[in-house]
Amino acid sequence: MRQSVIILFFLFIAGPLFSQKSALKPWTNSSKDDEWIRNTDFESRGTAIGKVTSLPEASGIGPSFANPGYIWGHNDSGQKPWIWLIDSKDASIYSILHMKPNMNIDWEDIECVQEVDKKRSYIYLADIGDNLKKRNFVTIYIVLDEKMPFQKFLEANIQQTVNFTYPKGALDAEAIMVDPITKDIFIVSKREKFVKLYSIKFPYKTDGIDTAIQVGTFPFNQITGGSISPDGNEILIRSYGRVFYWKRKEGESISEALNRDPQLAPYYPIEPQGEAICWDISGGGYYTLSEKRRRQMPDPTLYYYKRSDK
Repeated sequence: MRQSVIILFFLFIAGPLFSQKSALKPWTNSSKDDEWIRNTDFESRGTAIGKVTSLPEASGIGPSFANPGYIWGHNDSGQKPWIWLIDSKDASIYSILHMKPNMNIDWEDIECVQEVDKKRSYIYLADIGDNLKKRNFVTIYIVLDEKMPFQKFLEANIQQTVNFTYPKGALDAEAIMVDPITKDIFIVSKREKFVKLYSIKFPYKTDGIDTAIQVGTFPFNQITGGSISPDGNEILIRSYGRVFYWKRKEGESISEALNRDPQLAPYYPIEPQGEAICWDISGGGYYTLSEKRRRQMPDPTLYYYKRSDK
């Protein structure tokens, strides 16, 4: 009887989340396109996978190595502290990991990384948003990426908590990346005229508050997400209206690569308020996802940009 009640409760609360709905009206923001080369390694137009009904404020996505064919996603601040496992074939919700309510101050991005020996993989969940620049520190939760059963609501297995601040105090940021080779964490700030790149070296500080180190500056702003390919060789950073791409040279560090000029990766259709981006686990393409922007708008669409056949 108890088990039946639990199942009925789960279906009542989460059941409506495992469904789909319909179409976005794109908008653009200005950028100096002519300053960067256009990358042609990927298809020029994203393929619409489906509507993601449960993430009206989708802020971060990352590929699940423990659940191939699925990607993790989360909402922005003010939403439930849940990490959603999304089917990359149709954008439906497969299962949910939950965390404690006080652990979502302002979640902004996810990066998923597999250990070199491929025995385990992790979700780096970035609670780094700070619109008013008033937080004493921000946090990255490192959560075990584990095999999930269908339509289950399980507690997240937090492996480590990384608290940190910046050299000159509080900043608003929405993009996190993790080098799968060195495990160094990279954060890109959002709102300055020329946003900055920060790094937290591995191994991470296990007690107290660390200080991220500035390792670069970009000639653009309004950065909302980032992702490093599973092999560590390619880097994507996105704004509301553009996707920037870097190819890492042999022997080059992530910060060295990012201090070179980017290329412009394909990004069409432009999303209403594009915030999330990630590679697939094979490096064969990348996904993007938008926030809803307004309540009355249709649910956001998950797009996939496949590597083109040349």
